[in-house]
Amino acid sequence: MSTGISIINNFKLSKILLILPFLMVSIVISYLSVHNLILLVVFVGSIISIGLAYFYPTITLFALLFIGQIVQYELSKILEGFTALSLSNLNFRFSDPILFGIIVSLTLKLMQGRHNVKELILGKGKFFVLFFIYVLIEVIRNVGIYGTFALGEFRTYYGGFVVLNYVAINTGTIIERKKIFKLIMYLGLGQIIVALIKGAYIQGFSLNAYEKWLSAFGSLALLYALFAFYLYNKYVKINISKTMAVIIFLSGILVLIIASNRSVWLAGSVGILLLIILKEIKLKEQIIFLIIGAIVLFIAMQLFFFEGYNFYNFFGKRLLAFTNYESDETSIWRYYVWSSLLESVYKNIFFGFGLGDNFQIFVPELNTILYNSPHNFYLAMLYQLGIVGIFLILLLFVSFINQLTKLKNLIDTDLVIKKTVYVVIVCLLIYWLAYSTEKDLFTWCFLGLGFSLIINKNFK
Repeated sequence: MSTGISIINNFKLSKILLILPFLMVSIVISYLSVHNLILLVVFVGSIISIGLAYFYPTITLFALLFIGQIVQYELSKILEGFTALSLSNLNFRFSDPILFGIIVSLTLKLMQGRHNVKELILGKGKFFVLFFIYVLIEVIRNVGIYGTFALGEFRTYYGGFVVLNYVAINTGTIIERKKIFKLIMYLGLGQIIVALIKGAYIQGFSLNAYEKWLSAFGSLALLYALFAFYLYNKYVKINISKTMAVIIFLSGILVLIIASNRSVWLAGSVGILLLIILKEIKLKEQIIFLIIGAIVLFIAMQLFFFEGYNFYNFFGKRLLAFTNYESDETSIWRYYVWSSLLESVYKNIFFGFGLGDNFQIFVPELNTILYNSPHNFYLAMLYQLGIVGIFLILLLFVSFINQLTKLKNLIDTDLVIKKTVYVVIVCLLIYWLAYSTEKDLFTWCFLGLGFSLIINKNFK
């Protein structure tokens, strides 16, 4: 094994990556030139993305977040649904070549034996690796049954773990972490602009409770970014005026209200409570936030009044889930779906049903079959991976928090990352109670930076 690694290290990897595309393309062209030009383009794009992912992780992550989440999901209606290419039984998303490049690049760097690989596999990252291996076993076990659908479900629900490790491996220094942290934070704040584009172009500035200016995934990204922005401005300082900072907060909170994603409201409330408990928001700052909140509510009320909507009815309708779930159509849907899913899961409670069948649970109360996420990631994992999977991922997060807590004397951006990741983990675990993160990439980028702190702590 050591001989194989040394051989790889002795090669000029950059030259291999330059030669590889031409070699592979020439082979594929001979086979596919008369079969499927689109598939060829996808393949060539994937090869190019390997080089980008290996040498330019910042550009790669920007492309992944922008194309893979903002364009592909938030602005999909502007593209009239053209966000994927369907070829036979394969469904290629625009972000798939980027993700493929990330997977290959990550594999190459692990094979090179970089200084943090041992920590990743055998040291601090062993619980990540353990969970990931378990998921891969489930994929392999189900490929023979469901074919490429098993791979597709892995990509949808657990592909974020690949992104997490890619971020961790490529941010070995505080400078690299700072660059990626600011990239994720500013792209997250950019969801404010996305919401305005989406609300204006698609919804016509409609303030109806079910006209989403942002998806739950976009709202979650914005929520994380606001927490990151607050902590970064507190410990490192951002070169903007206090007035601009207040405008960003006002705009961000207003968008989160209008987007009306209750799972994000719940996660945000718990996140704020956590910062208060950790004394990151002191009394003076609490008063400032209350003032900002009052201003936001006043602006929101005026907007709703101007558009002919009743602000109190808007909130009342969205809060029915917490006060009278039977009167809320989405809450009662969850209740029926969750009940049916739990009844089905008991048949294979320990290891679940694997990946690939896309749930397919019959819900008698709705007289329909579920073909998508049950809007509760714990139940989704229970169905797919069983109690073993739930136990492993909770063990992973307990270990994650414990190892972050042990990191002392952090400065500058690293301190901000540590505190931000605390909030992200807690918000995520709460958010999973009412939704899932199958289309969310920002979460895994933030967690990757926290993981980087753990496995790279001796290499700053």
